[in-house]
Amino acid sequence: MKDRSDIKTILGLTQNEMGMLLGIPRSNWAMFKSGQRDISLTAKEQLANLMEASVKRKKHCKEIEVILKEEIKNENITLKQELITTELKIKRVSKEIENLNRIRENLFAAYETAVLLHSDNSNVNAKLLADSIKTRVANSLKKYNLASATALQLKKESLEMLKLKIQQKLKH
Repeated sequence: MKDRSDIKTILGLTQNEMGMLLGIPRSNWAMFKSGQRDISLTAKEQLANLMEASVKRKKHCKEIEVILKEEIKNENITLKQELITTELKIKRVSKEIENLNRIRENLFAAYETAVLLHSDNSNVNAKLLADSIKTRVANSLKKYNLASATALQLKKESLEMLKLKIQQKLKH
């Protein structure tokens, strides 16, 4: 038994379980696995028989096939739920982007109106109103800025990529 690390992969048992199965202390098994100690011939024979039987059984184990099918089914359910959640997030972010763009359009329209009002030399109140509008627009643009729009767009693109990945996984 040259490669003792395969034992754990094939049998999946803990050191304690292996010791109990072979009738040796856990510490003896640990030292055997690390190459520091040998185990009895009887224990080696038991181990060899167990490994051989396990390898043969794993190739034809119906229980494992059932477990794997159930896992795949559960994974697909989870992926479908995640897909729905992701699609909802995409819709929500899209609405946020639309709303932000609409607000920005309105703010720029208000600014243009303020510039127009400010150019009216005959009306002093119009100039005061124009200044007030410009201040409101400037303050609002701090909240509804281009960086916010870009961040939302990046978020949407990330969600769309996630959606594609989920769809790919569901196809497999």
